[in-house]
Amino acid sequence: MSMVKNTPRSHSTWSIQDPLKFKIGMGQATSGSSSKMTSTGIKKVVKLQKINYTVVSDTTTGLDLYQQKKLDLTPLANQQVKNYKTDKAFREYPYSYVSFLKYNQKDANAQRRAAFNNKHIRLALSLSIDRQALTKKVLGDGSQTPTGFVATDLARDPKTGEDFAKEQVVKNTVNYNPNWQNSTGQRD
Repeated sequence: MSMVKNTPRSHSTWSIQDPLKFKIGMGQATSGSSSKMTSTGIKKVVKLQKINYTVVSDTTTGLDLYQQKKLDLTPLANQQVKNYKTDKAFREYPYSYVSFLKYNQKDANAQRRAAFNNKHIRLALSLSIDRQALTKKVLGDGSQTPTGFVATDLARDPKTGEDFAKEQVVKNTVNYNPNWQNSTGQRD
């Protein structure tokens, strides 16, 4: 899907162009609709004529609108997932999203700056994070434990068919290992 942005002005729009064209007003817009593209070769296979959508700023508002039957579906936050997991309307849809922490390697404090610029300290910190426990117990929203920057099932290698998430793994960098030792055999 390609995105184009018109020249900025008070009522400019974004268009997502592939068989449906979405116009989203900039600024305070919270809803809109799409229309079927007339100039695309795909128009013969697209059966939808129009999609109405609502832009929701947070999951609580989304859930309220869903319960009022103003939305057909909405994403849920982790506590909402725990509350609705057994609901017959609950569904899990795969999507690609990865969060990460970035070390402040430009900290004004020289001691912290030196620590965060030391690759062994960064590796020790990475290995001290139990990502499986964090994903299951803290997030608790059905997320999968990340193996790096590429989300699982985002894309596959066209030559091998292997998931890019598996191909991009850097061995011994994100697996929880509280007993890690550096190259000298000393625990850091």
